[in-house]
Amino acid sequence: MRSLALALFAAAPALAQPVRPTLDETAFRLEVTWITSHRELAEARRLYGAESFEHSILHRGPEDGFAVLLRVDGELVCRLNVHRPERVDDDATAMLGHELLHCLAGDFHR
Repeated sequence: MRSLALALFAAAPALAQPVRPTLDETAFRLEVTWITSHRELAEARRLYGAESFEHSILHRGPEDGFAVLLRVDGELVCRLNVHRPERVDDDATAMLGHELLHCLAGDFHR
């Protein structure tokens, strides 16, 4: 996997940006950590700083979550750190899908 670190801010869903994939991944292990506070999110961000992973794609959302795609023992792993959704189609549900899309499509904000 190419060595690439991306730090981006998540766009508001209302902007309806087109998805312009920079990678095409469809097979990886998914790990989700439910974040319960902005403090936990800040701690997770420090843990997953872009400089910490030689072969990773890092996406940082504003205050709602982020995704890291990396290789662990040769296996591609997508790690999401997001708030747990409480309702169908709430902001946390949208962020979960948004961050998962980063593991599938990379830096699609371009």
